[in-house]
Amino acid sequence: MTNSINFNTQTLTITAGNFMVTLDYQARGHSGIDPVTRLLVLDKDNVGQGSIMIAISDKDGGEKRFLISGITGGLYLHTTEEYCKACSVKLIDDTLIMSLGIKFLAFDLTTGDVKWILQPDPASLFEFYELEDDFLLRGEMEIHRIDINGSLLWSFSGKDIWVNIDGEKEVRIGDNCIFLTDFQGNKYTIDFNGETIPPNQTLADNDEKSS
Repeated sequence: MTNSINFNTQTLTITAGNFMVTLDYQARGHSGIDPVTRLLVLDKDNVGQGSIMIAISDKDGGEKRFLISGITGGLYLHTTEEYCKACSVKLIDDTLIMSLGIKFLAFDLTTGDVKWILQPDPASLFEFYELEDDFLLRGEMEIHRIDINGSLLWSFSGKDIWVNIDGEKEVRIGDNCIFLTDFQGNKYTIDFNGETIPPNQTLADNDEKSS
């Protein structure tokens, strides 16, 4: 896996199973490109400028290129690292799970179809985490639990946005609860159903997973 970081121009290569996938994101869109296998537009009613090229190679030597355009909002392409379980892109079998601007979606590498897509947050989306068999997604306004089929299970909001500028993790996942910190430094503990846990349950009561 390689990753070069530039918020306006980003590339990310993932190798897993039968696929090697290279993502090329351009904040102002791609221009002058060679023909692609398929062009997809995320939001035809409110088209953003961003686009992402998905180049796929499989073990049989097959190659495909898909261009997803109409991406609204910024993004940061990254996979899960050892020190941090958060990611914005995850390859599961033949499916790419991606947090792209204001959209969260599943993309089928074999067919080039978007399996499901949703916009769960009123504002931007950031990284997501594995939570049991589901995903925990950090939005700017709310924390969301979404299942593998793209169904929104619950959302949780705090007193402020889920962006902390003091270096604290906004999301930490424990053995059976989730620790959250908002912009103002307010702290919350919720269970895996999105329900608030009383403040007398401390970090010592719940071993924190690496996240």
